[in-house]
Amino acid sequence: MDGSNDEDEAFARSLAAEADGIDMTYECAEMITKSGPIDKAIDAWATLLENGVNQYGEMSLECAQLYYRYGDALLRKSEESDEVFGDGIPENGEHKSGEEDDDDDDAEKKHNINNQEQDEREESDIAVAFEVLEVARVIWEREHKQLEVAKAYCRLGDLKKVNGNFGSAVHDYEACLQMRIKLLPVTDRRIADAHWCLATALDFHISEDSCQDKVLTKSKALEHYQKCANSLSERAQNLDTADPEWKELDSILQELKETISAAQDIQQQARQKQLNDYAALLAAKAKNHASTTDTAKTCSSSNVTTLQPKRKQQPYRLPAFEDASAASNDAKRIRMMPPDDPTNNPSSS
Repeated sequence: MDGSNDEDEAFARSLAAEADGIDMTYECAEMITKSGPIDKAIDAWATLLENGVNQYGEMSLECAQLYYRYGDALLRKSEESDEVFGDGIPENGEHKSGEEDDDDDDAEKKHNINNQEQDEREESDIAVAFEVLEVARVIWEREHKQLEVAKAYCRLGDLKKVNGNFGSAVHDYEACLQMRIKLLPVTDRRIADAHWCLATALDFHISEDSCQDKVLTKSKALEHYQKCANSLSERAQNLDTADPEWKELDSILQELKETISAAQDIQQQARQKQLNDYAALLAAKAKNHASTTDTAKTCSSSNVTTLQPKRKQQPYRLPAFEDASAASNDAKRIRMMPPDDPTNNPSSS
C-alpha cells in the first residue's frame, strides 16, 4: 500500500513538472492537488476554470466545482503557510558590532521586506479564494445543491478563521451544520467535522471584543465538542475493531476526551469568577447604601431644632434580592440552567 502511495506521488510530481506542456484534465489536477506542489495545483485548477468559463459561461453549474477547487487550493496554500512559517528572526543573546551589526540590520530589513511581500501575496490569495468560493456557493444555491452549498460554507468558514474573523466564521459553520444535519445521518463524518469546526471557531471567538458573553460562548463550544464526539463514537460502534477507520476514530476520540475535559474545567472556572464578581458588586452596592443612610441620619440629627416634626419612618431594610449570598445562589441557579441551542439548528436526523 505504501508503494502505491509512492507511485501516486511520483506520478503527481511528474504531472506537475509537465503541467505547462499538457492538456490539463480534472483527474490530473486532482492528482497534483493530492501529492504535488500546491502552487502547481493552483495553476492546474486556474487553467481548468478558465477553460470551463470559456466553454460554459461564468455562472454555469459546470463551473461551480471548478470555482470551489480553485478557491480550496488557494486556501490550502494559506493554511500551510500559517503552519510552516514563523517570524523567521533568530533570537540569541549575542551582540555584534561594526560591520557585522550593519550586515545584520541589512538582513533584517530584507527579511521584513520579504515578509511584507509574502503577507501581501497571501492577502491577495485569500481575497481571490473568498470570491471564487462565494461564486461556487451562489451557483449551487441557485441550483438547490444543498450538500455542495454546505461544503462551500465550511470552506468559507475556514477562510475567515485563517483571516482571524472568528465571529463571522461561526455563522458560516452554523449554516454548514444546519444543512448537513438535515441531509446526512448523524454518523456521517461530515457532521462531526462541522461540529468540530464550529466548536473551535467559538473557542477562538471568545478572545474577540465582539464576543458579548464569554461564558455562554464557551458553553456552546463545549456542547459542539461533545456532539462531535457523540457522532464519531456512534460511527465507531458500527465498525469492526480491526477496521483501520475504527483505529483512527479511537485515536480522535481519545484526543476529544481530553479537549472536552479541559473545556469543562475552564467553563467551571469562568462561571465561578462570574458569580464571585456579581456577589462582590452587590456587596459594594449594599455598603454604599449603608454609608449614604448613615450620612443622612447625621445631617438630620444636627438640624433637629429647625426641622418640623415628621412621622417616624420605618428603618430601611435591604430587599431580599440585594443580599449578596442570596443573589449569588439565585444567579448560580439561573446560570446553571441548560443554555438554548446555540446554533438554532434542527436535531440531527
